[in-house]
Amino acid sequence: MFLWPFKQCRIETNLSRQRINELMNQNTDQDNRSIYWGKRFYQRFFGVVQPNAFKIRPVVPYWNLSPVEIRGTVESNQAGQGSHTVSCRLTCPYLRVVGPLVGLALVMFFINYALVGETGVFLSATGYIFLAAYVLVNLPFQVQAARSLRALVRDFEGKMVWER
Repeated sequence: MFLWPFKQCRIETNLSRQRINELMNQNTDQDNRSIYWGKRFYQRFFGVVQPNAFKIRPVVPYWNLSPVEIRGTVESNQAGQGSHTVSCRLTCPYLRVVGPLVGLALVMFFINYALVGETGVFLSATGYIFLAAYVLVNLPFQVQAARSLRALVRDFEGKMVWER
């Protein structure tokens, strides 16, 4: 679970669908203007909230770039009346950028060191590139994901069940 920047969980709560939607609207800045360094946020999350689903990112102070994207859907529980389940899928949007950059760096190192004939340097540089990319993507994701999930569970007054 902690080795990859992807998580799935459910938050089981006794709140109604309308109350969950109200809480998400109160805590989410839904201003769709582009994000720039000087933009100020006054809520805990930014993104889009719909009646049965949401796609949000937590606001990270001073950066305005979040390593976590949370997609959630609100579903009714069959077990109890009035209880609902919020299914959350947390992913790292940085992978869309970091993956191709790592691939490009490896190709450039491979061409450079293959022409020179130094495979040992290529292998050690490849290891360093993978390690740095992993640390720079996964650690911020895990920290921000834990904080965001704790805040959502507290707001929804529910309990979390890990799916993956």
